Amino acid sequence: MRIVYGYRPMGRGSRRRSGRAFLALLLLPIVWAACKKPAAQPVDACLTQCRLRANELGCPHPEGCEGPCTALRNATACAKQLHSFEDCFLKLPRERWECGDDGVPVPNAHSCEPEKGYVEDCLLRTNGKL
Repeated sequence: MRIVYGYRPMGRGSRRRSGRAFLALLLLPIVWAACKKPAAQPVDACLTQCRLRANELGCPHPEGCEGPCTALRNATACAKQLHSFEDCFLKLPRERWECGDDGVPVPNAHSCEPEKGYVEDCLLRTNGKL
């Protein structure tokens, strides 16, 4: 076997493998572009759950879900307490929800009591600022 300028032939099989690797590298951008999903809006679990419960319970104002869920998502001062409360109410079954006085679904009075208490304490400390 003769080596010329650092090139050493490696046999028929290796040529096929390098040809496949080259082909894979050429096709990679095409495959990557085809597999990329369009940018989707992030799922708002609060809004999804609220609308679902409004529909199930027949609450008269399901469009009222957007304001409270947006406030929850954008909270800064009481974010930790609010997210803890959200984690709790997202796990509640349908039976633990009711239509509130404003026609928007809310967890019933005895659901997520500790979490509600932490939110109330935080709101008192921050003078109502979320």
